[in-house]
Amino acid sequence: MEAIATLILGHQLPVGNAAVGRFAVATGKLFHFRLFSSGDKLDVRFLVSLSSADPSQLVPASALLENSFSSSRTIIDATFHTHIHIQNKGERFLTEPEDFPVDCLRARFLADGATGYLYLDRAFLSEFARLIGVADVSASVELPELIAAVNRTLYRVVSMPPDDMPAHVAAMNDKQFQWLLNRFLQKGVVTPAMLASTARLWDIAARVLDNLPAAAREEVREWIQSDKRAGTWKRAKAVAAIASRNIQVMAREGNLSIPGLASLEAVRDACDNVIIRDLLNMKSLSSWIGDIRESGRLDEFFRTSPRRPLVAALSTLEPDEVKALLSGTISADGLRLLAQDTLQCRRWPERERQRAIFDGLRIVRTFYFTPLAERAELDRIIDYTGATADAMDLVADWVGFGTVIWALRASGPEEREKVLSPVLAGLYEGLVTGDLTINGYQESSIPKYRMEVTRALMVLKEEGRF
Repeated sequence: MEAIATLILGHQLPVGNAAVGRFAVATGKLFHFRLFSSGDKLDVRFLVSLSSADPSQLVPASALLENSFSSSRTIIDATFHTHIHIQNKGERFLTEPEDFPVDCLRARFLADGATGYLYLDRAFLSEFARLIGVADVSASVELPELIAAVNRTLYRVVSMPPDDMPAHVAAMNDKQFQWLLNRFLQKGVVTPAMLASTARLWDIAARVLDNLPAAAREEVREWIQSDKRAGTWKRAKAVAAIASRNIQVMAREGNLSIPGLASLEAVRDACDNVIIRDLLNMKSLSSWIGDIRESGRLDEFFRTSPRRPLVAALSTLEPDEVKALLSGTISADGLRLLAQDTLQCRRWPERERQRAIFDGLRIVRTFYFTPLAERAELDRIIDYTGATADAMDLVADWVGFGTVIWALRASGPEEREKVLSPVLAGLYEGLVTGDLTINGYQESSIPKYRMEVTRALMVLKEEGRF
C-alpha cells in the first residue's frame, strides 16, 4: 500500500504505514487534488491533509507537497506512457476532524515539520488500477484485494527499465559508469559481445572503451569493430533490453543511484518494504530459522550465507531472541560479535538497511526452499504457480537471463511460450541458432539451472510478486 502512496506523492515525502478503512480526516489544512491525463486515460480526485503543532510549518510543508508532485508526474508519465497532470482544486482549514465517508486507503507521510495523510478512495484506486493494467477492477473485488493487485502490478511495471534508459546511463559520472561496467564483467551478466552490441546501439562505444578495465577493453573493441555484425546486431534490441534490466539490478545491489530514477527506486523500495512486513506477519524470521534448525541444516546455512544481509535480517529480532535461536550453532564469541554487528546495522541509513533486510529474508527463504526445488520439476511448478512471462522476467532479474534460457532448453515449446517474454524469446532463439553465445553455461548443468529457476519461482510466488 505504501508503494501506491509513494508513486502518487513522489519520492521527496517519506511515506509511513498505510491502512484501509474509514478514518477521521485530521485537523489542519485539507487539499482537494485532481489527477488526470491529457489523453483522458485517467481523471480522478484525492485528498491530502497536513497538520502541525506549529501552524507556520504548514506553509513550507504545502510547498514541499506541491513540489514533490513533479517527481511523481515524471515517473507516472515515463512508466505508464501517459502525460499526467495534478491540479489543486482547492484547500481549506479544518478546525475539527471530519469523517471520511467511504472506505479508503490512508497513508501517512512527513513533510517539512508537518504530518500528512493521503486519502485514496475506491473510485481512485479502481481507475488507477485500470490504468496500470490490473485485470479485474470490478466492484466485486474487495478493496484490500484490489490494493494487493495494484501492488503486484506496480512492482512488475517499475521493475522494467524505462524506455529512455540510455539517457540515464549517459547522465552517470565516470566513477559510477566504471563501477557498473566492472560489476557487469565480474558477475558475468553481460558478455563482451553483448556489451559491444549495446554500446553500438546506444552510441556510447567510445565511453565504454574509455571506462573499461584494460583486461576487457581489447576484446570489447574487437567486437565493436568486427565485421561479424549479423549476430550481434540481429538481436541488438533484445540484448540492450537485458542490459537495461541488469543496470537496474546491479545498481540496487550496489546502492548506486541512477540519475533521474530516484522516484522509480522509491516505489520499488516501498514495494519491498510492504513485502517485508507481510512476510514477517505471515511467518516470523524466528520460525523460518527454527524450521532450518529442525532440518539439521542450520550450521550449513550460517557457513554458506552472506553475512551482511543475514546480519540485517537478524537485526529485526531482539538480542535475546537471536541468542536463543543460535546457541549451540554459533560459539559464545561468535554470538557476541553477531550482537555487535546487529547493533551497528541498526545505525545504517534506513534505505540501505531495509534493502539488506529484504535480501537477508530472501536468503533465509531461498535456503529453506532449496531441498523442495531439488525434488520439484520446473514445468510442473510453472503450471502450479501460474507463472507468466512477467514472472519469468523477475526470475531472470534474480538468477540471470542465461540461467533462465538454458533452463528452458529442456522444456517443451508450449511451456516456453507461456513464460518467455519477447526479449527472452529473442535471446533463446539466438542461443539455439548460434547467433548468441553465453560463456560459462553448459549442457551438463541444465538440471542445476532448472532447479535455480524452480526455486526462484517458489520464492517469488511466496512473496506475492505474481
